Amino acid sequence: MVSVNERKETHMRFTARRALPDRAPGVAEPQGEEVLAAAPLVPLRTLFRRFWRETRPYRAWLGLLLLVAALGPAVDAAQIWLLRLVVDDALGALLYLQ
Repeated sequence: MVSVNERKETHMRFTARRALPDRAPGVAEPQGEEVLAAAPLVPLRTLFRRFWRETRPYRAWLGLLLLVAALGPAVDAAQIWLLRLVVDDALGALLYLQ
């Protein structure tokens, strides 16, 4: 029977092996434009599907975050509108009375 520690060690070795680059030792890392040329083009839909599964525990927080992000500009617009009312109606009326 395989112990838990042996499983962890095997998993760590496999993960470390996957993280290593696929190039031979002594070959230089690509620089500048070579990196962009080597990067595969992945459609946005594919990326979204890949990472959407990982967001399951955080989806309620994402909804709340989107709501707060939408409320920020709305509150800013309301402040500007209220300032316009004060300047045009209240202060403007004082100038016309004099």
